[in-house]
Amino acid sequence: MSRVTYLDYYQREEISPIAETSRGKRKLFLFRGYTPLSPASSWEEELSLARTPDRSHWVLWRPALTELEIPRHAIALMPNRGERPRQAAITLVREVWKTEKATTDLSPLLEILRTGLLRTFEIERLNDEVWPEEADDTTLLVRPNDDPPGWEIVGRKSRRLKGRVTYGIEMHGPHADFVRSLFDPLRTPCDPCHGSGIYGLPPDEPAPCPICQGRGGRWTAPDAELVAARRAFARIYPEAVDPDPLTITSVEVC
Repeated sequence: MSRVTYLDYYQREEISPIAETSRGKRKLFLFRGYTPLSPASSWEEELSLARTPDRSHWVLWRPALTELEIPRHAIALMPNRGERPRQAAITLVREVWKTEKATTDLSPLLEILRTGLLRTFEIERLNDEVWPEEADDTTLLVRPNDDPPGWEIVGRKSRRLKGRVTYGIEMHGPHADFVRSLFDPLRTPCDPCHGSGIYGLPPDEPAPCPICQGRGGRWTAPDAELVAARRAFARIYPEAVDPDPLTITSVEVC
């Protein structure tokens, strides 16, 4: 049985007096990211961790949601049994996401915008635990796209797979823009697939591009420059370098 108590803000009677004692306490920033709500909107998730003044409980907090007139609010708490802050945060986030997946159809994080106490691989592991049905890392999900005509890659797992195929790097994290700025000048996009790695036009079935083998382009810089860029990246983000870059093995329409 879980030790975590979920606090639904809209059920005022469930707001815990114990959790409220940590409102003014120093909070540890965990991470910020966003998850899609629909093709036109997304939810930005930001979580922080606090401990009650008597150190009896850990409390998970969300920031104020001004558009909904909701102040900074506690969303979960659990008894402190001597856990380190990182382990307490992982336990709380896992249980909150499980609850909200079941009650609000919460989707997994699509992009990690900033990391704090929790590191990228820990957040990714939580995503996989709570949403195991989306943990297949060999299938690229796509949907029709009008501009440019062809197929658009969708979903967190698909973007991660495309990053591993294209750059040999784990793309889910705050370093994604840095990856593109560092490596894109060293490659040329594939013309037949418009750089997507997916060949064919809707309504025909999509398939990995036979020209670039799903990589979306080809490297044009000398090998020495590629090695130097990869080493420079690995010095900053060693945990994001994939030792075994992939080729897309299957494609499905979302």
